[in-house]
Amino acid sequence: MKQLLDLFRYLKCFAEISISGGFPERFLNLCNREKIYLWDVMYCNGSVTAKIYCRDFLRLRKIRSKTGVKIKITRKHGLLFSLKKNKKRSVLFIGTAVALLFMLVLNRFVWVIDIKGNESLSRTKILEAAAELGLRSGTLVPFFDEGKAGREIVNLSDGKILWAAINIKGSKAVIEIREASGTEEKKEEDSSPCNIVADFDGIILSCETYSGIAATAKGNAVRVGDILISGISENSDGSVNFHNAEGKITALHKSELELVFEEKQKAGKLSVTEKYSKLFAFSLQIPLSLKAFGDEENGFTYREALCLDGTVLPFGIEHKVCVCEGTEATAESTLLEAVDEFSRLEYEKYKNTLITSAEYKITHSNGGAKISSSYECIDFIGKKTDILQEN
Repeated sequence: MKQLLDLFRYLKCFAEISISGGFPERFLNLCNREKIYLWDVMYCNGSVTAKIYCRDFLRLRKIRSKTGVKIKITRKHGLLFSLKKNKKRSVLFIGTAVALLFMLVLNRFVWVIDIKGNESLSRTKILEAAAELGLRSGTLVPFFDEGKAGREIVNLSDGKILWAAINIKGSKAVIEIREASGTEEKKEEDSSPCNIVADFDGIILSCETYSGIAATAKGNAVRVGDILISGISENSDGSVNFHNAEGKITALHKSELELVFEEKQKAGKLSVTEKYSKLFAFSLQIPLSLKAFGDEENGFTYREALCLDGTVLPFGIEHKVCVCEGTEATAESTLLEAVDEFSRLEYEKYKNTLITSAEYKITHSNGGAKISSSYECIDFIGKKTDILQEN
């Protein structure tokens, strides 16, 4: 709140004044009577200091003559004063304004598309279906109907997708889907009365109930086994109905992963041969070295994109690390192999999870390496448990 007030005062422009001589107490009383707003009023060495809006300063003339005080401006604050002081640096202000405008324009387009929930369906086919509906890199967000596109993806899947949702935040679009099982046995199982209970501890972020009675809400903390959606509803006459609880619930939770990697576990002895980097901006790519970007098969590529307030921008650096089999086992090769194995385990465990923050700790010695990590994740929570009915 204070920051907003300071910004408001800066835009309106104000001055720091010093009031000496005469009758400063009467001066302050008359200012209050005339509804002239003063703030940060302090007594210092026989004089009074205060702050006042510039538009009110000219109204002090009559009050000054009545009280016999002397008023001196010690400092000026405000946007107009800053512009006047830096008028020779107009290029700086113009550049800042253009950059902010450019960022605002970029934020109105989708540049990154992520997919969650796909297991048997390929990412490429989902992206192709989304492109048919108008969702691709460069799509203008205000003219894209997220709800309609989510329903159309289900229609285009020929029954392979039960439901789909598209959520756009900034310049990133997330396509969340749930695949159909395609078995009659599963359908029969799904028709039996059941509850949906929490399968891990967390804080509920969203709760959509399709069948049953919601037993939790956004912001609630839940523990393993707590009922999220109840399959039992009570009628006004005291009788109860049983349902097959259905819904989509997301929660924020903490998770950990650890890998102890010893030399005897290594399948190979890897070492880094080359590391290449290049800048990318949209489809433009600029190498950062005279060597061509590595074409070696053994290696991995990763990107470091720029982010602004959680918005992923289409700019950054792309790296490629090329590796080969070494002849000697070293601490570096052991650690490299451990990182490669840890990355595989991390992907398998969290491929359908949104990781909001992660902390990694790596220790290594001549005998091996240990990698541990802790995460804050947003994931779907809940599993079905049968309701026991008495005949």
